Amino acid sequence: GHSFPTRRSSDLTSANKVLRGSEADRKLDIFLTPANVTLPNGEHDWSNVLVIGEHKQNPDEDGSTKTLLQLAGYAREVFGSQPDRRFVPGFTICGSVMRLWVFDRSGPYSSEKFDIHKEPERFVRVITGYALMTDAELGLNTFIRRDGNKYIVAQGLRICLEDKPLAWQRAIVCRGTACYRGKNKDLGGWEHVVKFAWPSDKRCREGDLLKLAKERGVKGIAEWVHHEQINIDGHPDTISYLR
Repeated sequence: GHSFPTRRSSDLTSANKVLRGSEADRKLDIFLTPANVTLPNGEHDWSNVLVIGEHKQNPDEDGSTKTLLQLAGYAREVFGSQPDRRFVPGFTICGSVMRLWVFDRSGPYSSEKFDIHKEPERFVRVITGYALMTDAELGLNTFIRRDGNKYIVAQGLRICLEDKPLAWQRAIVCRGTACYRGKNKDLGGWEHVVKFAWPSDKRCREGDLLKLAKERGVKGIAEWVHHEQINIDGHPDTISYLR
């Protein structure tokens, strides 16, 4: 592993090991994780991966379907083990050709390629940049807060979330739905379900429909309590804004 000066104390690690929590036996070439989160025997878990990287010896493999599918497999593992992850940054290095990638719930997009031998300072800026990223820039969900337990604040109420969701989606291109049981901190039972999802901007919002159903006394469906669009660092968290 190689350590960089960071604002978040992270390690860039190269390991030829299967990471724990994987659907398949995938071995990440290079990945960024927070420091002090390795498991016994130097193992790592997909739930701690921040940035994914794939290394190929052959420069002709840059931009190939095989290389992209391998990187996409890693992104899928990250989304699957981190249900509230907003997006996943990554990169490929084929020979000396580097390309940067981001996977969100609409799919991947990439930067232009560049040669790390011809532009070594650019390579250093990129790797250091990954290590200096904030949680929001890395695609972590900062709307969910943590103080030992996971919780959100809605309408001035603090709703504690169960650590593991009831249901979530592992696919990359999807609504990224994740549902957690929730409860008021001062109460004992799990009386709420908190749902996170990327809705279509061409359809009515589910929260608006549930609110209307509640107002009209419709029985047999989830009772609406509150809904809102998430903002990250003061900006609407939409795919179009991120891109």
